[in-house]
Amino acid sequence: IISYNRQHKQQPREKKLQQNMSIPPYEARAQSLGLASKDDVRKAAADPNATWVDVRTEEEIAQGCLHKLYDLPFVHHSCTVDSCEGLEEKAKAHMQDKDAPVIIFCRSGRRATKPVQILKDLGYTNVLNAGGFSDIDFLSK
Repeated sequence: IISYNRQHKQQPREKKLQQNMSIPPYEARAQSLGLASKDDVRKAAADPNATWVDVRTEEEIAQGCLHKLYDLPFVHHSCTVDSCEGLEEKAKAHMQDKDAPVIIFCRSGRRATKPVQILKDLGYTNVLNAGGFSDIDFLSK
């Protein structure tokens, strides 16, 4: 688990990259992808036992890192829409409390659907799909 300072603010380059992504609005993706409401994500994020799981690629992470913007327990595990090999082992190593919030995100929320289901199947009870990296900007508001 990696933790960084919450006071670190988003860099202009990261904001520009987020704005240039052609992703439909959160509300348009919420129902089809099973995205959690922003209020539910906000509440889960406030829990000191919450863990954030970033399933984006290394290249996507290079464009902007959540754990560098906020002081959050963080796990990275690249996934595709169809596969999330090795997530079970990473969950056992970094997320022992199966009732603590697990907040998963990717670029748009689509890839996050697979790890959400895997963790629920493993008995995690509070797993949320937070959508994409650019959707999480509401945390700073």
